[in-house]
Amino acid sequence: MLIGEFNGNLFEMFAILNEEIVVGTISVYQRFETMCSCGLEIFADYRRKGFGKKAIIQVIIITI
Repeated sequence: MLIGEFNGNLFEMFAILNEEIVVGTISVYQRFETMCSCGLEIFADYRRKGFGKKAIIQVIIITI
């Protein structure tokens, strides 16, 4: 689950939650009108549990 709302800004940052615990962050940078870059950080204790994949999928959904 992501905390925050995509406002169509050039840059957005979201917290990645698991049951109200922040497990990482993901940032979205709009490079062009049809292209953006994502920066993903999952904290060490929560890696390899699918949080990054779920966050990237949610970013794709909210930015289309």
